[in-house]
Amino acid sequence: MPDTSRQGLAASGRADREAVAIALLAGAIHAPSLAIGFLSDDFDLLTSFAQAPLSQALAAFAQPFSGEFRPLYVLSFAFDHQLWGLDPAGYHLTNVVLHMVCAVLLLRLARRLGLPEPAPLLAAALFAVHGVAIGSVDWISGRVDVLATLFVLAGATAFLRYQQGGRGSALLMTVACQLFALLSKETGLVLAAWVLALAALAPRPRALWPAVPVLLAVLVHVAYWRWALGAPTHYAAPLDVHLEETWAGLLRLGAIAGFPLSGALWHSVAVDRLALVTVCALALAGFIGGERFTRWRLAALCAASLLPVLTLLRMPRDLYHSRHAYLPCAALLLLCALGLRSLAQRSAGGRLLLPAGVAAALMLGLALQLNIRLWGRSGALARDIADGIAAAVQASPARRFAVTGYRDMEDGMFLFHGDTVGEAVLLRHPELGERTLQCWGTYGCPFNGPRPSGVLLVRVRLDGWRVASVTLEP
Repeated sequence: MPDTSRQGLAASGRADREAVAIALLAGAIHAPSLAIGFLSDDFDLLTSFAQAPLSQALAAFAQPFSGEFRPLYVLSFAFDHQLWGLDPAGYHLTNVVLHMVCAVLLLRLARRLGLPEPAPLLAAALFAVHGVAIGSVDWISGRVDVLATLFVLAGATAFLRYQQGGRGSALLMTVACQLFALLSKETGLVLAAWVLALAALAPRPRALWPAVPVLLAVLVHVAYWRWALGAPTHYAAPLDVHLEETWAGLLRLGAIAGFPLSGALWHSVAVDRLALVTVCALALAGFIGGERFTRWRLAALCAASLLPVLTLLRMPRDLYHSRHAYLPCAALLLLCALGLRSLAQRSAGGRLLLPAGVAAALMLGLALQLNIRLWGRSGALARDIADGIAAAVQASPARRFAVTGYRDMEDGMFLFHGDTVGEAVLLRHPELGERTLQCWGTYGCPFNGPRPSGVLLVRVRLDGWRVASVTLEP
């Protein structure tokens, strides 16, 4: 066998082993999330699939679901419901597997982009353990961002393969990924921007026409969304930008990429700024130290991945949710890994690269584990609240109940959203299905005025992370 063939086989085998290692790392670091349970919007989604999960999911292709057009996201929940029923571990397992695939795809994308070794492996490893995933991987409903990111990464990798001499099937794969990304979440539009950037910044000869089929796929999706479905979106509120809140939200979102505690354990503006400066410095070092076409391509991918964040200027509070940084973080880590490699090689001939990479991975992994533990406590508390309410309701002859008195998104707690507390009770205790359970006087509830007559108030009081009491008040 010629030496070139042996070298090619050795390189292929090494690449496969590295992909397996990255997948196992991503799976192992998120394995504790299988015990978190259901939280917040999870209860709303599960209630929707309780009767006819597959028919509900298929209907999402023809009509909005909860005011949004994300049918692949809805379909994934329907399949989970068929496989796991109401066992939250199965839903979390699906999220973890999707994150594992994303980490491997980022590794392959980095190599297609021409990043020098070991920057691709470093970027994928940092992404695998990064705490930005707490709101998208470790929260079941956050899967929407992981799905969209998966198709964006797969589509960009396929497009680079086509540019580097691949067949038309690679371009067809890019178009399919574009449609699947948009059917998962609106952020799938990032793939079209990436394709345009990769086509415009390619080494000569440049050709923009391969981007045309991808743009046509976007137009078809937009046309269907606009004229067949009536453009459903919860981003349609009038633009009302508050600069102070928006800047604070953007600062927090950017800082998550550097030190992703996401405010769960503490929130310090000083730590946010230090983390943001660190990430920007690494990204700048990667841009300066990168090869000409590689650095401009990476900068364009980072800029394009931030486009969906601009829609959140209407709702600056949503900028605090780490899941919105999942896709931008994947792109940013490519530049940061290149910068870490460049700085390590210049400072000590490359001897500091391995210690620096391990230290960064340990810091990010520690932050993630602390957040997963905190969310696990939230999941246990949500179960205790639902069981306590069910016990109080079962002991009462009344027929209608309203729930209040719990805290939502406060002191690190992430329990319920809107009226999902009632849905949580009914999911865990379906025998109470004949009784009306609503929430009253809390954020996002159906009625916030005077309590309707004939409704018994269920008041939940918490003492730290435990239920202190559940009382009924006429």
